[in-house]
Amino acid sequence: MLIQAVHYKILAEEEFGEEVDFYFSVHSTKNENDHLFIKVNIDPDTMEQHRLGIENTSRVLQNEINRGFKPYPTYRRCGSCFLSEVCSEALKYPEINEINY
Repeated sequence: MLIQAVHYKILAEEEFGEEVDFYFSVHSTKNENDHLFIKVNIDPDTMEQHRLGIENTSRVLQNEINRGFKPYPTYRRCGSCFLSEVCSEALKYPEINEINY
């Protein structure tokens, strides 16, 4: 599925208040005269499915914002996270793994 085309079409229609066409412009890196324009025809059902996906994602995100995001810290991820110095959940040391023998 061409999600980018669908999403940009929805954004453009919201911005301009009318239906718009979506095109990809593909250019050659070897020949400046070699390019292709591709019009993407998007089915109304596909547009509606994408809008529902946007609404669901927005609802889930808003829920997380309201209740707070649950952290899933690991030493590896925390080590490369720009928030690790101020995050109360950041792991400063590797986790201890246990082996039962």
